[in-house]
Amino acid sequence: MFLDIIVLSILLTLLLKGNPMKVLTYRYRCIFFFPIPLILQLLGVWWPQTSPVLNIGAYVLLLVVLLLNFHIPGILYVFTGTLMNTIAVSLNGGKMPVLRWMASQIGIHSVDAKHVFVDTVNWRILLGDVTTVVFPWGRSFVISVGDVLITLGIAIFFLSVLKAGEEQHERAIQ
Repeated sequence: MFLDIIVLSILLTLLLKGNPMKVLTYRYRCIFFFPIPLILQLLGVWWPQTSPVLNIGAYVLLLVVLLLNFHIPGILYVFTGTLMNTIAVSLNGGKMPVLRWMASQIGIHSVDAKHVFVDTVNWRILLGDVTTVVFPWGRSFVISVGDVLITLGIAIFFLSVLKAGEEQHERAIQ
């Protein structure tokens, strides 16, 4: 889903006559750590028995990298959404809870090593994947409140390079 949002944000930035490449001019901190959470989650998929520990570790490292980059537009939302997802994963044994009946409505009948199906709603899954989004081009997902905030942050990040966000962009590159 996040790939869809990145592409949409770039297209919207271009449509509004912005230059999405300007995001490369931000002064990122410790950005070289950013791929490590993805690698940890991939390792968890390859070795499912380690997934809960690797998944939580990935979220914690991602939170640290995001925290170091609060000066970048949109990162506050990405951080908050990631924190909410981290809480959901931590409360559910290292896996993101997914409402089974919600997933089945969009044709998802199995989950990967990073997710776990749940059949009943309780306080431990409120921050989990509990609602669906269906894009007009046919892709559909079960998402969490944290995912919505991450999506908002990604859009703000790319759109920040537009004229209206130029002042914020200047602050973030200094």
